[in-house]
Amino acid sequence: MRGIVVPLTEERDVDTLRQISLLLERENQRLITKNLQLTAELARLRGLPEVAQLTFAVEQTLQQTRTAILERAATAPAATPRPPRPGHGPREQPALPAVEVRMSCPPISAGVRPVAGRSRSSSGSAKPPSASRR
Repeated sequence: MRGIVVPLTEERDVDTLRQISLLLERENQRLITKNLQLTAELARLRGLPEVAQLTFAVEQTLQQTRTAILERAATAPAATPRPPRPGHGPREQPALPAVEVRMSCPPISAGVRPVAGRSRSSSGSAKPPSASRR
């Protein structure tokens, strides 16, 4: 079964990020424990006398690495907002020539003509004479 992959750099929901963090912490702890078990088994199979000390050294190294990473994350500056990316919308186009457009409409009375075969009723809509009923 495959899990859902959440892009952490784009996730903004704090609760989701907290859950992911806890899951990753638990998985890291499981892997550290497994690493320590395998290190101890390898030392025992090689006949090293100080298995516990070797395991302790590996655990200390892991803890130091984890602490260094967390300190770096704590001292890192806050994420700066991304600059807006170009997308849809108007853009400046200084290279285009400026064209003046004049639009004029003829007077309304010049364009209004009665339609042949239609008369105007009292409601204001044009109907053919044969469609009127008494």
